Amino acid sequence: MNKAIYRFISIFFVISIILGGYTNASASNSAATAVVTYFDDQESGWKYTGTWTTTVSTLAYKGMTHTSNKIGNYATFQITGSSFTVLYTKALNKGKIDVFVDNTKFATLDQNYISTNFKSVWNSPAIPSGTHVIKVVHTAGKLVDLDALKVTRTVANFSVDANLGSDANPGTLAKPWKTIQKAANTMLSSDTVTVQPGDYPELVYVKRSGNTFTANGMVTMRGFYVLGSTNVVRGFTISNQASDFGIRVEGNNNLIDKNDISNTMQDGIWFFGSGNKFTRNYIHDIVDRNVFVDDPHADCFQTWGPAENITFEKNFCNHTSTSGSNQITQISAVKNPVRNITFKNNLFIMNDPGYSPMNFNRHVGEYEISNMVVINNTFIHKSTGSSAIRFTNITGATAINNLFVNFGYGDQPYILTESGTTGTNFINNAVSKSDKIAPKTGILPGDMWQADPSFVDANANNFHLTPASALINHGMNVNTQVADDYDGTLRPQGGAHDIGAFEFKP
Repeated sequence: MNKAIYRFISIFFVISIILGGYTNASASNSAATAVVTYFDDQESGWKYTGTWTTTVSTLAYKGMTHTSNKIGNYATFQITGSSFTVLYTKALNKGKIDVFVDNTKFATLDQNYISTNFKSVWNSPAIPSGTHVIKVVHTAGKLVDLDALKVTRTVANFSVDANLGSDANPGTLAKPWKTIQKAANTMLSSDTVTVQPGDYPELVYVKRSGNTFTANGMVTMRGFYVLGSTNVVRGFTISNQASDFGIRVEGNNNLIDKNDISNTMQDGIWFFGSGNKFTRNYIHDIVDRNVFVDDPHADCFQTWGPAENITFEKNFCNHTSTSGSNQITQISAVKNPVRNITFKNNLFIMNDPGYSPMNFNRHVGEYEISNMVVINNTFIHKSTGSSAIRFTNITGATAINNLFVNFGYGDQPYILTESGTTGTNFINNAVSKSDKIAPKTGILPGDMWQADPSFVDANANNFHLTPASALINHGMNVNTQVADDYDGTLRPQGGAHDIGAFEFKP
């Protein structure tokens, strides 16, 4: 860019701040939000040219600075932002540094001072929001130092519209992108994208972190493969006859919320990583029977590790298949351990009259599966199923306050424990069967047998409780683990938690 033009733009942005602030031109109409990031002098993105040494001081940012002892030495760092701050040290007999932005000189900083002042700052004027190269040059004196950069970036709120957009656009509400993948490839941390109604024939790979993807109305698409961390995926309608999953998560601390998943080749959600949360998703009609070749085991949720510290809450799994091998979950540990997985306030409906459990199954030779918690869920079988939960070779298995309707053949328990499962805690569950045949091994101590749940309308899948329900006030109080119910109603409404996913509200 011509230097004169660049200086004009810089002056324009300074005037903009004085007159009332600068708003990111690529954002939509909502108010701009600033994100501040510090980059220490030890950050790998710094490129030091010439002779620089590391100086240690507890008073410096993160305890170290880089020091130059020769005029002409320089350091460069690429930022994405709309302004920045240079942190350095003032001291007696220090020299000067020049600060450049994209090879245009912005300032000369005199580091000479009568006393030593760590973390002295120089604030840049506003610069066009985007990617820039910052260059710091030793221009005078025997010694200068560099401590850190503080970069300020304006968060962008992008828009995608399959009907009106183009990926050549800037992604604004007025000029949206056409594909969700363009947004996933472009957004920086803390950016958001709103996807307008339409059909998007794409399986979106999310490799970046800290982004929010929100469907505005009916957005149909082929799914998400989330490799990054701290992302949010909310409100999408997903169907993909060519994929084994609707959503696959491998990063950490992601939130997958309120998505509708159906008609894949095999499963609803594949989960891995750590700290991920899956809330309010609707998974149904999972396997598209018109496209699969071999009869799959179709699961609402599946992992084979690594996976830990993951929560499933307020999801609705309606497994409509009446044949094949259908399960609520399939959790094994082929690749790495699986630890600390919690299912709470979920509704599970199964139609397969055979083996169709929530399956925690550590095979011989696999890694550890430990601390599996199933609490305040409602399990419904439309005919009669075998076990609702299966724990095989699990260390730490908890099932509390769950409702099991029509699970447990006469020759099968409703909770099956096998092959070395230890640390079990099964209590305050309720079992109800229309055939009135007690499950194999009977009812576990502390559980209720033939407790009438008295649903509002089971035929319409309305499993809220009526005042006549035997489940009311018969659960264990577990406020620290389950503070509300499937709908968000606070627990308890009476003297104790109600059993199942729904708390009766008088």
